[in-house]
Amino acid sequence: MTRDASTPRFRAARPEDRAAILALPTRFEGDYVPYFLDEWLAERPVRLWVAEVEGRVAGFAHLTWTAPGEAWLHAMRIGVAHEGRGLGTAFTRWQLEQARAAGARVVRLITEEANAAVHRIMERLGVPLLARWRIADRMPVDALLAALGPGPEEARPVPPGDARELAADRLAGARPAGGRPALVAVAGSPWELRSLDAGVLAEAASRRQLFLAGEGAGRAVALLGEGEEAAPPAGGVRPAREPFLRWLAGGEAGRRRLLRALLRGFRAQGVERWSVSLPEEERTGWLEELLPAWQPYAPHDQARWIRLRVYGCERREASA
Repeated sequence: MTRDASTPRFRAARPEDRAAILALPTRFEGDYVPYFLDEWLAERPVRLWVAEVEGRVAGFAHLTWTAPGEAWLHAMRIGVAHEGRGLGTAFTRWQLEQARAAGARVVRLITEEANAAVHRIMERLGVPLLARWRIADRMPVDALLAALGPGPEEARPVPPGDARELAADRLAGARPAGGRPALVAVAGSPWELRSLDAGVLAEAASRRQLFLAGEGAGRAVALLGEGEEAAPPAGGVRPAREPFLRWLAGGEAGRRRLLRALLRGFRAQGVERWSVSLPEEERTGWLEELLPAWQPYAPHDQARWIRLRVYGCERREASA
């Protein structure tokens, strides 16, 4: 039986697809994909996939692993000429199947609140909403210190040997409704998430990225990461790594003590900007008031407060 040339075909990307991927017209401005494309094409096994229509690249997407058994789908782009034809839905269904076949216990992705097309795809495929997320991107350190105002500050590095005891104390109350594990940004990017567990805190403590302030019931904890900007500067140079906040727990007074100390430390090191990646339910209203209104695909050098949704499904959940 002859295959209809207009029927989409999905496959692993090949080096010869590079030019077509870069030339594909999409709605993403200032896209980060060109800065990582060669790295993705060189991966083995290949985790960059393309959608073909009539023998031409019509879309692409990438999969990464954020933890054992936890797959993360991102960088899905559909060519403007192919929008509204069901290609995004079919391609996403295929990606979910590929991730599960590769051993994924859970598959997740994140998208902006305003991305109605992806929300529709998730609804069609029966992929549930796991969390609403907030990323405060590239905030000026000095402005945040001014917003916090004067007051006590403290940030004690957690010794690696104490990390698991801290996890037992703090993670029990971190699970969202429904019994799913709490989520946290991975150590290298505020834009990719994984399950928050004792191992995450132990690894962070070993890297001196886990800090405490206060004692007893008033104790607060902060988990840091060091990620790359989502959109590198002009000139093709890979961006410098900037710190970001991955997790913040404890009382309001303890949180403020921690943040003052951490931000002053960043300023002393010459760090001008940092980011925050936290679930919506975290008490971060003072950050949102500081930043300008969210703008879709704002330039990477502008501080912005981005509203996102996290979707995901476990292996036992079948897509429609």
